[in-house]
Parts: sequence; C-alpha cells; structure tokens
Amino acid sequence: MLTTQNAFAPGISIFAYSENGKWNCDHGWVSPCYGDLVTAPVCSYAQTIEGVQEFVSVILPGHPNRREPMASEARIGNAKIYRISSGDASDLLVLSKSGTVEIDGFQTDFDWSWMRQKSNSSDLYEAVLLSGRRLVSAIGSF
Repeated sequence: MLTTQNAFAPGISIFAYSENGKWNCDHGWVSPCYGDLVTAPVCSYAQTIEGVQEFVSVILPGHPNRREPMASEARIGNAKIYRISSGDASDLLVLSKSGTVEIDGFQTDFDWSWMRQKSNSSDLYEAVLLSGRRLVSAIGSF
C-alpha cells in the first residue's frame, strides 16, 4: 500500500494487488489551477510478467479527521475477495467467474459484486452487481 498526503487534498490511499510488484516514488509537479505549479509525489507501480495476469488496484480517498482506510485481499476457490473499511462503512468486493461464492453472510453468483455495510450493522446498505442472477443476504434475496 502507498499512502500520500499533499497540501491540496486530504490524501489518497492506493492498494495494489499483484505478485512481486514494486512502487517507485519521486518528487514531481502538479498544477492545481491554471498557471500554478507545485511539487507533489509522483508514484508508479511496475511489475514484469509473463502470460496472462490480473492486476487489481483499490483507490480510496483520505480524510484528515478519519482513520486510515484498510484493504485486504483473500481467495475463496477461484474468487478474489477484497475487504475495505474506511470511516463508517465496510465494503466487500467479490470478483468471480466460477459460480456461487459465500462470504460474510452473503451468497453471490455475480462476476462482480460490491456490497457496502455500515460499520455498526450487518445489513446490506448498498450494492453494485454485474453479470449474475442472485445475491442472498441476511435480509433476503435480490
């Protein structure tokens, strides 16, 4: 994970998931408005690969009055699971093309499932679902 702070934004956290990649950071320049240049960190992520590879990056905004966001990756069978917590929300991103995945009280057969819960609740608050038929949670089926 790379976390940057600068004077013109509360910050950003970037989580990059792949094998043996490397962050390279240096000082560069950005223009927050026309005709004005300021120094800022410039970072790139590099990896040498062979064959077909998948890269996933999670980019989260920061806020000076909140705790730093957390993200983690796990696997269930052929599915990749990303748990993200920031502020008062907890997100679950499931990437799968291999049938139904069961995790944290949810069952989903969608290729791409994003589910949000409030940090103090197990109820589904928001969801984005792509290419599938069924999502089951504690509050019902969708």
